[in-house]
Amino acid sequence: MERAENTVPVYVEMTQNGASKITLRDFNGYSITINKSLLADNHLEIDENEYVCLPKSLYNSWFRPIRDEVRAKVRHYYKSNIRLFWEYREKILFKPELYYMIIVFGENPEVIRLGVLVELWKEHPHLFSHKCPKCGTRSHIYEYSNLCMPDEFRPADANPEDNCIYSIYCPKCNICIDNLTDRNLQYREDASFSISCRSMSSDEANIVPFTLAEAVDYLKRADQKYNAMEITEKTVPVYIEITEEGVCEIVLRDFDGYSVTIRKSLLADNRLEIEENEYICLPESLYDRWFKQIREKVQEKKRLWTWLSYKNNIGLFLGNSNRILNNPRLFATPVPFSVYGVPPLTLGVMSNAWGWGEFSIPCPKCHRTMHIYNMYGSSYNGLCIWSAFCPDCGTHLIDKRDKHFVQRAAILNELTGENNTHHHPYTLEEAIYYLKNITEE
Repeated sequence: MERAENTVPVYVEMTQNGASKITLRDFNGYSITINKSLLADNHLEIDENEYVCLPKSLYNSWFRPIRDEVRAKVRHYYKSNIRLFWEYREKILFKPELYYMIIVFGENPEVIRLGVLVELWKEHPHLFSHKCPKCGTRSHIYEYSNLCMPDEFRPADANPEDNCIYSIYCPKCNICIDNLTDRNLQYREDASFSISCRSMSSDEANIVPFTLAEAVDYLKRADQKYNAMEITEKTVPVYIEITEEGVCEIVLRDFDGYSVTIRKSLLADNRLEIEENEYICLPESLYDRWFKQIREKVQEKKRLWTWLSYKNNIGLFLGNSNRILNNPRLFATPVPFSVYGVPPLTLGVMSNAWGWGEFSIPCPKCHRTMHIYNMYGSSYNGLCIWSAFCPDCGTHLIDKRDKHFVQRAAILNELTGENNTHHHPYTLEEAIYYLKNITEE
């Protein structure tokens, strides 16, 4: 049997250009506008809830440019604020939200904590500093990654994995210099790994690190040069994309990929200035006003899609109960509903529950067994509102009522203590893909 290609769900927003163009938005907030004819060209259909399942290769082809653009903007924002990180390096070491902030290097992401980078500057200056070509001052490496050097330029004895391209910041000249190269990548990665392991803390799981935007805003408030500007409210950086309509409307996109279209006059109305490289720092209240609706809509669409995926694949889960119970990652896959007073539910818990009589009822159509896959109710009067599915005839019963909430909740409470956690559970989409494509050994 041919293995089906994994798909990525997106939803459709009609644009002002009418039926010829549509906007597709994924559940991360990224959006693209395409000719509607491309859907037919790729044999794609919009379902009744305005979702389209793109083959993963097509999703990457269409959405990678905008993801790369956002990533490049984030990288540039990091680079343009490296002075703050250098000047406040001691504060970074003692502020956990700053220390554990994640920064990403290179095209093939190397992830490192901001605090680890500061410690590398201090403990390994021979690896993480370089003379400034302009003034000769010892400058510090703030970004590095693997350099894919063509064979004709690579020394005969060079290990391709050791080639390194890096960038430095010179505090004396206050400039960044890019595209310096050497063959010390492995040494830098080893040093970074060593400090990362040493700095791991049991409290790290309870720390919510700053995003890049939050870190810059925090340090600007601590910076006397910015204090003179009387920053009274937190700010959120966004960048500008000019739309096809010309200068009357602009698209603002944040560093998470969400975008909104506004009249350009609103910038002047709110006394906002476009900074170098088309950044704007929006007051947090204004950012919430402009971006809250689209962020909430994306999350709502994501929740609905997850629920529909769960509901429409109950037959798949019932038919693979043994696999779910014997695979820790499948067992710990979260399901998109909760029951008051019961710990978070998983596919494994529900697979166990379907074996109990309280979660099985006669099917009114074929008289075989239906299984309850969703419920909520009251422990006060025992009222239970539930939905069930019959795997034999495909019948769904929605929002039926009885008085067995307490008994069912007690069973789920008991079952949630059994193998319910896993460090890397599948998402529901991954579990569905896995179960649909698994073959007998």
